[in-house]
Parts: sequence; structure tokens; C-alpha cells
Amino acid sequence: MKNDALSNSVPDEHLYGRSGYLYTLMFLRKEIGSDIIDKQLVIDVKKSFFKLILKSFVDISRYSKQLLNPVKNMLMNQVQNLH
Repeated sequence: MKNDALSNSVPDEHLYGRSGYLYTLMFLRKEIGSDIIDKQLVIDVKKSFFKLILKSFVDISRYSKQLLNPVKNMLMNQVQNLH
């Protein structure tokens, strides 16, 4: 299960996938006891999860720039034509 949670092919859904696994680990550590679930496992899953979140934001940012650059250029041309 740990390998599945750290895999790039697992979705980041809240009810299942990486975030659900992370939530479950943290919940069990809190409710049952921190000695039951290895702290390093939680750290590894958190790192994996946040790296993918960051990658998603970077990908979205790049995609947005590709979409917005032509619009920005068109608007700049329009403003220059007003002068």
C-alpha cells in the first residue's frame, strides 16, 4: 500500500488515492497512537503528495501562460494602436 501511495500513477482524490491514504495515516496516528504508524511513512507520503501538488500548479501555470500570451500580445497591440 505504501508503494501505491508513493506512485505517480495514483490519483490525488480525497476519498481514495494518495490524499485519502495520507489522511488515514494521520487519523490513525492521532486516534490510536503515534507509535502504531511509522512517522517516516507519513513524512514520505506527505512529501510525495506535496511534490505532485506543486507539479500540478507548475503545469497549470505553464499552460495558462501559453493560453494568455496571445491574448496579452493582442491587447498590447491594441493599446499601441491607440497612440
